[in-house]
Amino acid sequence: MTPIATYTFTQQDDGTIRVVGGAAPYTLTRDAAAPDGWRCDCPGYRYRQSCKHAAFYAAPVMAKWARRKAALAVANARETHE
Repeated sequence: MTPIATYTFTQQDDGTIRVVGGAAPYTLTRDAAAPDGWRCDCPGYRYRQSCKHAAFYAAPVMAKWARRKAALAVANARETHE
């Protein structure tokens, strides 16, 4: 099992977050009604209405780190296309 701290969280143009690094890629979508403020399309979230992807991204310290990493990935992608 890969530690979630090594996953890549990439912000997409539509505001969703692409999560890559585990068994399969998943997508986080902002949802105010969700326990962590994010809804995930992974099987765990469909079963429990919570998952490690949403919890990790929403956690105060980890969210800052993951969002910074996502913003850097977007900036790097834009530089590559220019």
